[in-house]
Amino acid sequence: MDRYADRLHEKQQHFRRTHLGAEQRFGDAAGQGAYSYTAYQECAAAAGLEALSLVGTVVLIGAAFVWLSKAGSIVKVLIALAAVILFRNLTRFLIRLLNNFLVKRKISSDTEYAAYFALQYPEQAALCRELNEVYAANPDAIPAEEIRTRMQEQNSRDVRILRAIGYAGLGLLILFAIGFIAFIAWVIHETT
Repeated sequence: MDRYADRLHEKQQHFRRTHLGAEQRFGDAAGQGAYSYTAYQECAAAAGLEALSLVGTVVLIGAAFVWLSKAGSIVKVLIALAAVILFRNLTRFLIRLLNNFLVKRKISSDTEYAAYFALQYPEQAALCRELNEVYAANPDAIPAEEIRTRMQEQNSRDVRILRAIGYAGLGLLILFAIGFIAFIAWVIHETT
């Protein structure tokens, strides 16, 4: 058990080094199985693309099931599985690169953000000093208490924004599901 815990800790440390300002989370697909995703907390573009990637993966899985239900063979199953895995891994890699680029650029150009990032992610404080010379010269220029107050204010705003995005996303997902069901019904009607 100790080796497993050590290995898990190593994986988390590696994830934090390679994904700036992100956290690996796990979800549950309505009791059907767990899936992992990356919660990009410091880059809205990466967070949005991660959500689109998850939706795209679900759509690809659905398309694979529709394709396989017509004339399923082991070759088609393997091709569909490979396509889903390739899509998910490729998008994860590209989103991680985008996130790291944007976060590093923001750290290098904004001293207040560098101080916030170093306080929020202490394991990345060396990166903040490396990328932002002003922060490196005086890391205590902005008091930690002021940064924590700003973080709390930002979190309260983020909760309202995320709730609104969640409702809008749920509505869009319902519309997409209705459209997909209508499309499948049309395909069945036209092919039979």
